[in-house]
Amino acid sequence: MKRKSTSLSSPKERGFLHLPFYRVACWVISFFPIVLAIGSRIDGTWKMQGLDKGFTQHYGFWAIFVTTPIILFLTRRLNEKFLGSMRALDDYCVNLTHEMRSKRDKLVHRHVQSLSLRSRTVSIFVLVVFVFVCWWLLNIITTISPFNTYRHDVFDAYAHSFGFYLAKIYALLLFTLVYAVAVFIALHVTISMISILKFLHQHNVLRINLFHEDNCGGTSRFGNINLIILGIYANFFSVMYMMYLTHRQTYLAIMVSLIACSFLAITQSLTAVFYIHKSVAKKNVSLWKQ
Repeated sequence: MKRKSTSLSSPKERGFLHLPFYRVACWVISFFPIVLAIGSRIDGTWKMQGLDKGFTQHYGFWAIFVTTPIILFLTRRLNEKFLGSMRALDDYCVNLTHEMRSKRDKLVHRHVQSLSLRSRTVSIFVLVVFVFVCWWLLNIITTISPFNTYRHDVFDAYAHSFGFYLAKIYALLLFTLVYAVAVFIALHVTISMISILKFLHQHNVLRINLFHEDNCGGTSRFGNINLIILGIYANFFSVMYMMYLTHRQTYLAIMVSLIACSFLAITQSLTAVFYIHKSVAKKNVSLWKQ
């Protein structure tokens, strides 16, 4: 029987994404667009005239409606894939001494505990939430008088009571329970992967099979995790692009969001599996020498 690298089977080790409260909140967020639609009907902003953007004309909100369930799915999938990889880490290691196994397991346990918000990373998560709350407040300020930023009216402007208050409740739930969680987990998994793969590479214990059918040296699981994270960022990009199509304006919030998301995506693609590439290159050199 194979030895597991760390015990991750309990609900606590599976992270807060599996808590009943979070699941209920995600269902509420997923179905909240129906409430927004009703509010828009009451306000008479289902469809607006001229350049003004009613509920059915706001491509940015529709992009949010479509991508939110996708982001929720990808975030949960990312969490499960990462924890699953940590459970099966013995499959990716070779020539482990007892001392090396102990060091590796301590490193993995520290990252798993951190991802589950049972360490000092709680403060980092709170910081991420705070940043998104600031973005939410900026959205409120912007829609109090949308003409100053968008040059047209919108269905969630302050002048339209139901649309304004319902959209702000929705945005608060979205920013704090979906976007902040997705960004935190994506960043954390990236940092964890870099740290753990660096450790395995430096101690020459990462198992590389150049003839493996996955064409990734037998490490495709980590590449798939990388793709899930990039998928989360791609959904953010689509929301930003549709916001631009809606307003046809480049304003502060959209520009800063675009720069931040671009930085995260580029950093992710360059660094997440960097040490796998180094290990594969090292293995290639070793084979050539033989």
